Amino acid sequence: MNLTPRIGRIGLMHGKETEFPEAVIERINRKNGDQIQAESIKIGDIPLDYECNYRLIIDRISYKVPYYQSFLKSMILGGIYVINDPFWFDTSDRFFNFGLISRLNIPTPKTVCLPSHSYGDQVSNKDLTNMIFPLDWDRVINYTKFPAILKPYNDIGWQNEITVQSKEELLYHYNQSGTATMIVQELIQYEFFVRCFVIGKKHVLPIIYDPKNRSFSSDAAPLPIELELRLKSKSQRICQALGYDMNTVDFAVTGDKICAVDFMNPVPAVRSEGVGDQNFDWVVGHLADLAIDLAKREASSYDNHHWYRVEKLPKKPRLRQSIKS
Repeated sequence: MNLTPRIGRIGLMHGKETEFPEAVIERINRKNGDQIQAESIKIGDIPLDYECNYRLIIDRISYKVPYYQSFLKSMILGGIYVINDPFWFDTSDRFFNFGLISRLNIPTPKTVCLPSHSYGDQVSNKDLTNMIFPLDWDRVINYTKFPAILKPYNDIGWQNEITVQSKEELLYHYNQSGTATMIVQELIQYEFFVRCFVIGKKHVLPIIYDPKNRSFSSDAAPLPIELELRLKSKSQRICQALGYDMNTVDFAVTGDKICAVDFMNPVPAVRSEGVGDQNFDWVVGHLADLAIDLAKREASSYDNHHWYRVEKLPKKPRLRQSIKS
């Protein structure tokens, strides 16, 4: 793609998915092709003085490829805005997130963090002198009750979750968990389930969702207005607290009670066949608009971090191509 000096770039990083990133690229180029153009990024080796020609990068794959995370962090140091910020994404864990959200007075499941079952050859028993063994499993069970969910503390979305119905099942699956740090969590019962797509920490699209079959309901009745407003408000607060520009927040709903059961999904699957054409278009359009707005304003993820305030670091990141009105 030939770009003139007046045109700013937005780059997308993605894996095997094609429909969603291609739709976002097409939408950006169609709406602002004379000022902003989007494309997939190609990178190889990266020197320390690498000059990035992108104003903004949308990341859909670094959670699988650590090298991409290092690249994106370096780009932030150079003044690029990244959706989502890899520093926060890289350090997120479910236990901290549930603790944070519960302190916002948003209902969440009762959750217990468990030490790893094993530690590999690099950790000896002498390195674990601060650890209490054996665990008080009865106390854990009395707190979360059954049924419960056992899952890694740092997986995104609904990966590797196991429902356990008894102490025997809990211990069996915990003993198979290896070196992973796990959490065990109260399984919230519900009348129905809502997944909220959140873009830019403020635009929220609630959709009825079936977590058992991992499917969206295309013919569900509209949510009551009061409930929809509550779900949107809670989703905004959660994503503002977590710092995600793109995320989904899952709620279990029973009567007038809502419980936030998952909100660590900053790379949600977005397929037209799954969410429906209208909802797919909503997510594509709002993400494209957010990226265009941030790129035009020359926003940067740089000043979200404490090292921005270090006196010896430049107060302004490297300037890239300017966009003229």
